Amino acid sequence: MGKGSKGKGDATKKNAGKGKQSDNCADGSCSSCGGCFALLMSKMETFTERNEKQAKRIEAYKAEATKIEGYKAEVVAWKNRAGKLTEERNELDMKLTNSSKKKQNAGVDRWHVRYLTGEDAAAQEVVNCVMKDCVFPYQKFLPIGWEVYDRSSEDSICSMIMGAVVKPGDLSDEDYWAKLKRPANYKVGTLKQQARKKIQNTLEGKIAVGSCS
Repeated sequence: MGKGSKGKGDATKKNAGKGKQSDNCADGSCSSCGGCFALLMSKMETFTERNEKQAKRIEAYKAEATKIEGYKAEVVAWKNRAGKLTEERNELDMKLTNSSKKKQNAGVDRWHVRYLTGEDAAAQEVVNCVMKDCVFPYQKFLPIGWEVYDRSSEDSICSMIMGAVVKPGDLSDEDYWAKLKRPANYKVGTLKQQARKKIQNTLEGKIAVGSCS
């Protein structure tokens, strides 16, 4: 009875240790309580949750990065568009500038053609006097062929103007007449406009007086 009772007591003590978590498993006396497995599972679940949260944050960062790349692409597109618009504006400014210069030059050229200046200023005065005092009072419309160089008749416009001007020595009479006939024609046009305006003002004055009376 002594040996059997002792064996049963040892077995009971050994079985009583099962299912009870050991206070310290580091000494190698594991009782197969399952505590270590539960602790590992708890840590793995914690790591899994952290990984899932980190994965979500990474996905959110990727989404934000995609948006930022889209914004960058839009900025580049707007910059390119702005550059093209700037080039178009500069081209338009250049065209307008060139057009203004052409118009200005054309106006200057027309002025020099219609009105003589410089060394020809004295000749311009002769043209004005002849057309205003000798031609326009008697002929409101220039006769056909008046612009042709012909000094055979003293009463021709060419003879009256060329006989009173002092031409430069480097031009022939015909060449100088070609230069003077355009201002002469323009002077007649100016005199017509002045006469027309004077008649219009006179008529408007008479109408105003008649309506008041």
